[in-house]
Amino acid sequence: MAMPSTILYTAGGRCSNRKEKVIDVCKAVQEMNEKTRLETLKNDVRNVMEFFKVGVEEAMKALKIGEEDQAVLMKMI
Repeated sequence: MAMPSTILYTAGGRCSNRKEKVIDVCKAVQEMNEKTRLETLKNDVRNVMEFFKVGVEEAMKALKIGEEDQAVLMKMI
């Protein structure tokens, strides 16, 4: 028997066949990884700011953070 390509979960953690209860596990993991990556960058920026007594822009430049991530981090810091 072939395994399903999507794992279905309900709020209680049980398997379900109802489409409205589907959680795309891969997407959830990717979102979690992205959130963790941004939180780590935010903490790195704050640490550089504190240690070197520089502003947020200087800290992000020193860490060589890309423009797209800088825009996101500016909203977080």
